[in-house]
Amino acid sequence: SAVRTPPAAIDAERQVLGAALIAPDAWLSVADTLRAESFFLHKHRLLFDVLDRLSEAGEPFDPVTITERLRLDGHEEEVGGREYLEE
Repeated sequence: SAVRTPPAAIDAERQVLGAALIAPDAWLSVADTLRAESFFLHKHRLLFDVLDRLSEAGEPFDPVTITERLRLDGHEEEVGGREYLEE
């Protein structure tokens, strides 16, 4: 039997994460509704986790702080680095 993958809305995932970068104040409503496991792409799960931890620590959401956290966690290249965030 073929391996089945769950349905994914990759554009929607990117829009949610992008909105968090543009309007960090909206993060609380997103974080209350979604979890890292809500995302299909692994790199989006990693980004969600970083955003959640930055929020908990009261740190800003911007490509520099997110990229630094990803680097410290050893996931910068896996996610696509600052270039992916700035897309």
